[in-house]
Amino acid sequence: MTDTIRTEPGTNEPFYSIGETARLAGVNQAAVRLWEREGLIRPQRTRGGHRMYTSQDVERLRRIAWLRRVEKLNAAAVRRELGPLEGLANEVNSTLAGVCASSVRSKICRCVIWLPRRVYRPRC
Repeated sequence: MTDTIRTEPGTNEPFYSIGETARLAGVNQAAVRLWEREGLIRPQRTRGGHRMYTSQDVERLRRIAWLRRVEKLNAAAVRRELGPLEGLANEVNSTLAGVCASSVRSKICRCVIWLPRRVYRPRC
């Protein structure tokens, strides 16, 4: 199956297809896709949209599988146990910052009622 293992130009790190990755991690392809949707793993994509996994991704998938099978942890507990993905953490933080800022502005606008000569702030 040498056609499923590719290397990125300029590096020696191999990339694996989803089938090869699932085989190496000891899980099925549907589980890998599910864990991607749950935010436990983030593969790189080719221009055509195919998932490509690194050896670090394979190791993370093995740990996820072990936590799910042996420790009986759900996706949220696995996420807490393994910690956030490197690129995903920055993306989530920037998204939350934008959401929080707009949420705070909207709450301030709803909670502050301007009355003559004073500001009345009801409890929200």
